[in-house]
Amino acid sequence: MKFDSPSPCPRDDADATDLSLEQFDLLSAYLDGEVTSSERQKVRYWLESDPNFQKSYQKLLHLQQGLTHLSTPSVSSIPSDLPQQIFRKFDRQRHHRNWRIAGGFTAVVLLTTAFSQINFSENSWTAKLAKHFAAPGQIHSQPLKLALNRPLVEIPTATE
Repeated sequence: MKFDSPSPCPRDDADATDLSLEQFDLLSAYLDGEVTSSERQKVRYWLESDPNFQKSYQKLLHLQQGLTHLSTPSVSSIPSDLPQQIFRKFDRQRHHRNWRIAGGFTAVVLLTTAFSQINFSENSWTAKLAKHFAAPGQIHSQPLKLALNRPLVEIPTATE
């Protein structure tokens, strides 16, 4: 199994990182000081006998040392009003969200009001408009009636 180290070091040998998963895990734990004494002996044996293991050790050691030397931001570089800035941003986002909710609610109320004003009776302006644009012979003065031979839902009979 191959593990490509994220370090910017050029690879000297294509087989330098050919380690088993067990070897890689033990080597990583060894560098972190998290191995038992038997695991430590096993890693030291591999370091003495396996050149690929030694190369992987060097690369991981270099990576670990590079990570420990990374600079962290100092407290003086963090603005003193950072918490206030964060809370102001949250408040602005909440304010915008509330306006969107209020706008949506207003739109629903206006549409509901508009549709409730429509009168669907025979003498309403919408019915007159529909009659005006309907083709002759399509307007029926009586409502449609349906007769069913069988009910849609079976009605249970009472047993006595």
